[in-house]
Order: sequence, then C-alpha cells, then structure tokens
Amino acid sequence: MKVMGYILVNLHVELVLLFFRRTVSQRLKYICKRDGNCSIDRGARNMCRSCRYEKCLREGMLTSSVQNQYEQTNSNQMNSLPLLPSESGIGNKRFVSGIEQQKYKDNFINHQSPQYTHLHRMMEGYQQFKSLRKAGQAMIGVFSLSALSGGELPRSHIDTYMKICKINISIMHDILERFFYPFNEVPAADKLKLTHYYGQMFCNAERAFQTYLRFGQGEDLLIMPDGGYVSLSEFHLFFKDSTQVTSDPEQIARVFHNAIQYLIANVVPHMRNIAMQEEEMVALMGMFLWTDSIDISDQSLSKAMQVRNEIIVDLHKYYREIGLNEEGISVRIANLFLLVPKIENVVKMMQENAAITKLFDMMNISEPICMGHV
Repeated sequence: MKVMGYILVNLHVELVLLFFRRTVSQRLKYICKRDGNCSIDRGARNMCRSCRYEKCLREGMLTSSVQNQYEQTNSNQMNSLPLLPSESGIGNKRFVSGIEQQKYKDNFINHQSPQYTHLHRMMEGYQQFKSLRKAGQAMIGVFSLSALSGGELPRSHIDTYMKICKINISIMHDILERFFYPFNEVPAADKLKLTHYYGQMFCNAERAFQTYLRFGQGEDLLIMPDGGYVSLSEFHLFFKDSTQVTSDPEQIARVFHNAIQYLIANVVPHMRNIAMQEEEMVALMGMFLWTDSIDISDQSLSKAMQVRNEIIVDLHKYYREIGLNEEGISVRIANLFLLVPKIENVVKMMQENAAITKLFDMMNISEPICMGHV
C-alpha cells in the first residue's frame, strides 16, 4: 500500500507539472466562476483551472523556467518534424513547415479548434496518458525518467513489463472515461467489451507508433509498454531470469516471434511510409474503441457508429487545416485505415501465441496485456 501511495502521489505531481507547463507555454487564460474561492485538492475530480494555476504560482512554480525550456524546444524542433510524403497527396497542394505544425498542434490541444467534435479532446487525453505512463514507468520500473527520455533506451524485461501494464490499464480506463465522450455514458457491460478489444489494439498500435518515432528504418527493435525495447534477434532476453517464466526463454521467444516480426516488418514501416502524425494515431484510437465488430447493445452500437463517423469528419477537417486537397485527403485516410487490419492481425497472432504458452504452461500470466493473455 505504501508503494502504491507513493506511485499515486508522483502521478499527481506529474499531472500538475503537465498542467502548469501547458498553461505557460500556450499562454492560456482562465476565468474562475467562483471569484477565486474554489477548493483545490487532490480529491477534487474537476478542479477550477484558474484557481489551480494561481495555487501553482503561490507554491513557487516559475513561469520563466517553462518559457525558457519551451523556446529551446521550439528552436531544436523547428526543422525536425517529418514532412508528409508527396504520394499522400500533400505534394500537389503545399508542404507544412515544422514550426507551422508545432503552432497548429499547440492551438489544437488548446481547444482553439471548436469545429472538432472529438479529436481535440482525445488529443488532450493522449497527452495525459503519455505523461502518466512515463511517471509510472519511472516509479515502479528500474528505469529513470532521464533514461526513458535519453538517447539510449534501456532493454525491456517481462517483469517490469507486467508491472507497468497493470498501471497502464488503470490509466487507460480513466482517460477513456474523461476524454473519449460518450464512453462515460455507455453501460458497464458494453464498456467491458469495448475496452477489452480496444486495449489490445491500442497497445500494439501505440508501441509500433513509438517505435517508428524512435528508431530508423531497417532496425529490428520494438518499443515495449515499460518504456524499454526488445530486439527481434535477442527476444529471448526479454523472458530471461523471470519468475513469470516456467519454460526455456528461447522457446517462448520462438512462440511470439511471428507477431513481433510482423509488427517490426509490416506495421512500423507502414507508419513510416505515410509519415504518420500523432493526430492520426489518436484518430485510430477512437476507431479502435468505437468498433461494431463485437456484441454490444443496440444503443451502444448506435453511439459507436455515430462517433466513428464524427471522428472521420474531424480527421477530414484536420487534413484540410494542414493543407491537403480532396484527392490527398482520400489517399491519406485510406492509407491510415489500412493499418487497422494489420493491427487486428497482430492481436490475433498474439492471442494464438498466448494460448500456446497457456496450453503448455510456459508462463504464469493471466493479465490482459499486449502479449494476448486475457
């Protein structure tokens, strides 16, 4: 209990830091509806942003340090963001510079695009998920925040992987409730079915996305949920010296080899070929959640189909914002959604491989994780 309390305290601190950095860097202005008399404490579910910001200032948090860091980051990233490839259709309209994309993303998360029904809110949720996940990785794993953010990632191991997966699942549920409207209105039984499908789809798509962002072409590396990496040629090291493993690590590695190889050889290159953007990753998250391929109530199914359509409209608006013409939008949406059957294929392979390890009692695992165990 002490350890869990320590983790939750640090996750809360990370959220406060994220809120303060975003407020200062984007020059957000808040208005209190209660004349500055709001209660700001850890138990409050929806805290007043104005009073929370004022409390940050009273506690000694400096806007100057955030501004200096933000200016340095913008300077370093001005020309580093990947341009969308010409075959996606953007070439016959105009390219968008790195600094324009960064400014647009700041405004996007800052709710300055009111015409979006879902995408801007989901983007904010994804930012919080990443921040909380990194804090969890540092708190319960063997990795420091500096190691996770530095040039050399640590090697992933199944023991830390299992620990962080439990934290990730808890964070994921909270993010869905708060940022993926109308998920909070879905009946509990349907929520369970939707999140079971979503969890495995999101986990495999997101680690492929982080791999594409982190590593270059031709590398046999894959980012794992604990923040470390695995190498396909040395995948057995992921299972080595673990109390979770009851069989030869090399045998288990061979069982999961096909799924890991498919991620590295098919999913990651697809993302790289279309120069996939974070907004597109978030749109896929919405499509994964609001699926019609599972048995849910008619009311939830109707909501799912409506929200999916609205996400596609949001995505269309986003593409127009960054300069794509109609032909380019059609090509890009098609290329993006071609990722869905590939991710489904990965999940299916993971589930089949997990069934093999369970049949032959190769691992002591029963959590709903990326490796297909349920």
